[in-house]
Amino acid sequence: MKQILLFTLANFVSAIVLAQTSPLLKVHAFVRHSTPGAVPKVVARENGAPIKKTASALVNYSIYVELKKGSSITINRLWIDGQAFKARKEIVLETPVVFKQQAIGNQYQTDTLVPKTNNIVWKLVQDGMQNTVSKVPEKFKGNALLIEYVWKGKKYYNAVKEWKKLPPLILQ
Repeated sequence: MKQILLFTLANFVSAIVLAQTSPLLKVHAFVRHSTPGAVPKVVARENGAPIKKTASALVNYSIYVELKKGSSITINRLWIDGQAFKARKEIVLETPVVFKQQAIGNQYQTDTLVPKTNNIVWKLVQDGMQNTVSKVPEKFKGNALLIEYVWKGKKYYNAVKEWKKLPPLILQ
């Protein structure tokens, strides 16, 4: 009788623990540096002397999250290299998510950002900087990306140590 009771109790506790695991399964975080191909501008100073403005490099972040089917979370903010950003989600309807860019000649280079999955996939887009003075929680400092989200009324964090680097995009 004791063994049956103990076995039932163990199953009940393990079911509760499994039910409380986060719905956020995986984060796909990429960074791509782009070099603009525009001709540098020549601007005149007040005294007429020219200032040559060079094209600056751009940085694009691609952040995708996979969620368990039937679950939902609320994204509060993203921290990218220690800076807080508002975030909005875009639902991805089809996987795999690929980025295709022209390579040499008629060749294309394809990068798979999210592999084929049956999970829910969202693209997280930074939507301006946070107005509040929010700081990265101490135990998460030093991460490249930190996602703060709410699930079932409780705040959670998911940290990414470093970005996966994609080949640079050379614009024309």
